[in-house]
Amino acid sequence: MYLHYTSAQAWHEKTAAIHTLTLRALNYCSTKELLTQELAHITQVFLDNGFPLEGIQRIINMKSHPKEASETQRLDESHDEQSIIDFSKAFYAPYHPHARKMFEVLQKKFGITNVYKKTTTLGNLLFKRRPKRDKWNSTHVVYSVPCSEQPEQYIGQTKRKMITRIREHEKSCEGDLSGIQPDINNDNGIPFHYATTGHHFLFQDTRILAREKNGFKRKIIEGIHIYNKKDSCVNIIAGQKIDNSWNPILKDLSL
Repeated sequence: MYLHYTSAQAWHEKTAAIHTLTLRALNYCSTKELLTQELAHITQVFLDNGFPLEGIQRIINMKSHPKEASETQRLDESHDEQSIIDFSKAFYAPYHPHARKMFEVLQKKFGITNVYKKTTTLGNLLFKRRPKRDKWNSTHVVYSVPCSEQPEQYIGQTKRKMITRIREHEKSCEGDLSGIQPDINNDNGIPFHYATTGHHFLFQDTRILAREKNGFKRKIIEGIHIYNKKDSCVNIIAGQKIDNSWNPILKDLSL
């Protein structure tokens, strides 16, 4: 659906679709017959939306014959003056094709101009248009894996898909772990905690604590979370080292 001619939008915004559709027709129609049919269809669509025939044809001709267009003024201010609407006397209503004729009668008999305005719909109230982010395919995140013995948890960060990193954690708990030792070079907090305590990790309940594309900043955020939850963290490595002068601020910092 395109903007109606009487909508309270700038003239160039209302006519932008005519320009775009005309250019598309000129670029993609393979025969003159197909082009004629497409331009006729565009004309009818915008007539149905209240646009004057002269204005539609003028824009189409400008795109179809650019040399002639350079010699012709493009729906300039004189056209805008003709289409000025006194909004203090306008009637605002959502657009509906069956009500269009009634609005035309109001304008002809009583001089009441109708301005189509988008209103809140039931769909807007019930549904959020923005789709939810897929947790498992998220990248560049700081995450928390809860232990079956709350509030113990492991906090980590990854630039890869979270599902890839979590599967690595799961596999690290498989096999013979009887001789496992803490590894300060490659944090093996999850398998070490599992081997020494028998506690299971609830990998399916992994939570995203933060999102940050910059690797250094992401490690700083991870370190802050580990510091603030150091009594419950099973990490072998405390994350990015943060100077002790920040400790008074970090302990009260909520991320």
